[in-house]
Amino acid sequence: MTANSLVTRRLRCWAVVIAVLSTAACAEIPTSGDVESGSQVQTSENDPLIRVIPRPPLPGATPAEVVQGFLNASASFADDHAVARMYMTPEASERWDPAREVTVFNETAGVDLTRKGRKRVQLQAEQTATINKGGALSPRNNVSITRSFVLERQENNWRIARAPQGLLLSEVDVARSYRAFDVFFLNDLQTRLVPDQVFIPLERQGTATSLTDAVLAGPTAWLRPAVDSAIPDGTSLVVDAVPIENGVALVDLSTEFLDSPSAQARELAAAQLTFTLFELQPEVAGVTITVEGAPVQLPDLPTVLTPADFSQVDPGGLSATLGGIFVRNDRVRQLTDGGSEPVGGLLGKANQDLRDPSESWDGVTVTALNESRSRLMVTHPLTGGGVVASLHGGNLLPASIDGDGVVWAIDRSKRPPTIMRLTRSDKWRQVNVRGLNESVRAFRVSIDGTRVAVVVRTPDGGGQLLVGRVVRGVNGIRVEGFRPLALALRDLSNVSWITYDELLAVAGTKSSALRLTQVGLDGAITPLSAVPPTGATTVVAGAGLPLLAGSSKRLYEGSNTSFSFLARGKDPAYPG
Repeated sequence: MTANSLVTRRLRCWAVVIAVLSTAACAEIPTSGDVESGSQVQTSENDPLIRVIPRPPLPGATPAEVVQGFLNASASFADDHAVARMYMTPEASERWDPAREVTVFNETAGVDLTRKGRKRVQLQAEQTATINKGGALSPRNNVSITRSFVLERQENNWRIARAPQGLLLSEVDVARSYRAFDVFFLNDLQTRLVPDQVFIPLERQGTATSLTDAVLAGPTAWLRPAVDSAIPDGTSLVVDAVPIENGVALVDLSTEFLDSPSAQARELAAAQLTFTLFELQPEVAGVTITVEGAPVQLPDLPTVLTPADFSQVDPGGLSATLGGIFVRNDRVRQLTDGGSEPVGGLLGKANQDLRDPSESWDGVTVTALNESRSRLMVTHPLTGGGVVASLHGGNLLPASIDGDGVVWAIDRSKRPPTIMRLTRSDKWRQVNVRGLNESVRAFRVSIDGTRVAVVVRTPDGGGQLLVGRVVRGVNGIRVEGFRPLALALRDLSNVSWITYDELLAVAGTKSSALRLTQVGLDGAITPLSAVPPTGATTVVAGAGLPLLAGSSKRLYEGSNTSFSFLARGKDPAYPG
C-alpha cells in the first residue's frame, strides 16, 4: 500500500494557514529567536478557485464606505486590481504598488474604520501574516496595526488620494485566491533538490511565470542560509511570460544563464526550473529552456525536460526499498516480504540490549541505542565492519540519517541539547545549536539534510513541533531558525518524515491512544482516522510504505483507516 493511499496529498490552499494564524496569540511557543506559526484547517488541493467579484464604487458613498469598498475590491487581481483602482484618484492609482507586500488581517477579530477629521479614514485590525513580493509567508502573531487613508472629493464623490502601499487583505480574501507551491533549490552538496514554499495568487495571469520568477529570485529569507541555487545571479526571463504550449512550459532566459561554470551546473539549474514548473501538473507535462530563443545545450538530455531526467537530485528519489527495521530478542531485524531477518553486522547479533534502531537509505549504515540511552552504536554491515563509531551521552535520542548517509544524533540531557554529526569518512563532530533550549522529545533530519523536525516539551507538559534549518558556515555547521508548525497539535510525542515536505506527527502517551496527523511544511494538517492499537508507543511513516506502529513487544502495520498485527518486536523505524 502506498503512502498516498495512507494519507491525503499535501494541502495547497492558503486557507489551511488561517486557523493557527488566528490562534497564535494565545499559544505558548517554547522557542527563542524568530518564531513563525503553522496551520490547521483542511481543504483539498483540487478545490476550485473561488474568484472574487469586485464591486465598483457607488455614488454618494461615505469615506469609510469608499475605503471598505476598496479593501473588498483589492482581493481581485483581475487587470492589475482594476476595480480597486476605481476607488482611487488617478494620481493615487499611479503611485499605488499592490505587488509590494500583502498585509493579512483577521477579519473575525474586528476591523475598525474610523473617520479622522474630514478627509482621513483610519483602519485598525489584527495582522496575522505578511506575504512579500516573492511569495514568502511571514506570520505576525496577531499584531495590532493601524493604516491611514486620505480621501478627497472628485465630481461629488469621495476617492482615495493616498493609500498604504501593498495590499490589505482579510484572511478570507486570501484563502479564496492564494495557493502554496514548492519552488526548488539545492542542498549544499548539490545532491538533492530542496522545496521552498511560496504563496501565489492564482487569479493573477501566468502562474508559470510567477513560479519561474520565484526560482530566479532565489530562496525565501528563512531557507536562504541553508540552500544554494545553480542559476547564475542576474538571470531573468527575456519576456515576462512563461507560455504553456501543448503542455510544454517555454522558459526563455537571459544570457546570464550561460554564466554557469559548467554543463553540470546548467543541468542542476534546469532541474530546479523543471521540478518547480511541474508543480502545475497536469497543465505542465514538459519544460523547454532557451536563452534568447536558442536552445540551451544540456548534454544527454532531451529538448523537452521532465523530472525523470534529473533523478539524481529528485527530492523524493530515494525510496525505502529495504523496508523497515525493528528490534527483537536484542537484535536489529529487517522486515522482508516473507517476514524478517537479522541485519548484517554486529547489531544483527544477540549480544547486548538494544533499542531504537536507525538505517541509512542505502542500507550501508545501521545504528541502535543501548537500553539506557547512554550509547549510540553505528555499524556499516554491508562493508563488513563492526561498531564503526560509538557516541556516549546522558540521554540520547534515536539517530537520524539523511540521504547522503550522514548520521545525526542528539543528547537531550543538556540545555541546549547537544547535536552531533558523523559522516562515513570522518569522526563525530558537534553541531552548533541556536534557539533550542527546551527539552527535546524527538529529532529527525530531512532527506536533503537541510531541515530538521523537532518535538519539544512545552511549559504545560505538552509537545510542540518545530522545524529548523541546517546551515553550513565557515565556522562549521549549525542548526537554527526554529519555527513552530501546526500550533493546534499540543501534546506531540514523536515525528517522522513522510516525504521531503510532509511529516507524520504522533500525539499521546502510554496511558492514552496515540493520534496521528499529517503535517505539511505549508502548515496544512490532516488528522488520520486510523487509531494505533492499545499499548503502541510510537508510529513511523515512509514514502510509499505502510505505517508501522510498535508497542513494547508487538509491531503493527497500518493504513489510513486501521492497523493489523505484523510481527513480534519493538521500536520500528524506516530509513532516515
